[in-house]
Amino acid sequence: MPHTQSSLSAMIERLETAYEARFDRQACLVFLNDAYQELLALKSSPHYATSPDLQTFAEQFLRARDLFILQAVDRYPSNFAEVASKIQVLKDAIPITVEKSNTNQVS
Repeated sequence: MPHTQSSLSAMIERLETAYEARFDRQACLVFLNDAYQELLALKSSPHYATSPDLQTFAEQFLRARDLFILQAVDRYPSNFAEVASKIQVLKDAIPITVEKSNTNQVS
């Protein structure tokens, strides 16, 4: 569970760093990619498959990231306020409760 919590925190940190660099397209995309790599690591966690909260967080993250990418690559980004709002929603979702995996039980 501590690794899961640190992955969530790292994802948020990368999104916030990307937001700070939002007017430097290349830097922004690098930080968004780093956040996505954290998501991939989270999905490989045994807790991910059994936690609806983590799955919901992942879906919200992907929506925020996709919107962010659309704004970052747009020649004239319309508004980053919605991106900031989605990042805040993700921050508010932490801490997420993670159920312990039952992989150690013998049936």
